[in-house]
Amino acid sequence: MRYEVIDRARDGKSAKVLFHEDDSEVDALFRVVRREMLQDVSLPGFRKGHIPKSVVDARYGNMIRVEVGDRLRTRLIEHAIDEEDWILGDDAPQGEMALPSEGEDFEFELTLFLFPEVEPSDYRGIPLKKRIGDVESAVESTLEDLRTRFASYDNVDRPAREGDVVVLEEHGTEEEEDDDGEAEAGEDDPEHRNTYTLRLGESMLGPGMDEILTGLQAGDRFSARIAYTEKTDESGDGDAERKLAAAHRFRLIEVL
Repeated sequence: MRYEVIDRARDGKSAKVLFHEDDSEVDALFRVVRREMLQDVSLPGFRKGHIPKSVVDARYGNMIRVEVGDRLRTRLIEHAIDEEDWILGDDAPQGEMALPSEGEDFEFELTLFLFPEVEPSDYRGIPLKKRIGDVESAVESTLEDLRTRFASYDNVDRPAREGDVVVLEEHGTEEEEDDDGEAEAGEDDPEHRNTYTLRLGESMLGPGMDEILTGLQAGDRFSARIAYTEKTDESGDGDAERKLAAAHRFRLIEVL
């Protein structure tokens, strides 16, 4: 696999190249293409895949040569582009489209149309701003991330305090009120209990929850009243909503 740049336009938009492939590589590709074709064609009197070479060449010889030529040209052009670090333009290559023959070297010339290389200009004197990072903050953030990712947690037999990881299990609601003051009890379905894992001090379940959990131990039960807004569309304008509140029942499962 060889190539030679015979001529290069001054504007860098085209290059005439002589490509060459040795006969051994040409013959190898002929065998590959012929074998692939044998897998697809069927002829009366012959088993599929066992058609003699002479018969295949007589029927499909030109088709095989065209396919081999296309693959060789693609392979050689891509090799030259990679070596020269070229980018092909929109125009198709121009030149001879000779077909290869078995037992012979394959050689052809093509003119490739390229995107010209862009030379940087007028860049001197352009001011650049260097961002100064907060190194100490970045180091601390990285260390904290590593501590979190590789930390191991063990159960502790004491009340929960700030920095601890706790595991909660929700056991339904005690009551639920709407805007009209109506209330109804919530069900405790064991199959649909929610479990929450949170770190005290980060307000992961909203304000006030960390204060309730601080001082509790594994096995303790408590209730926390949670208010929220539910969107409705009863008015037809899409903006209706109602306020709800429920006293959720929780059990503290673990303190880590």
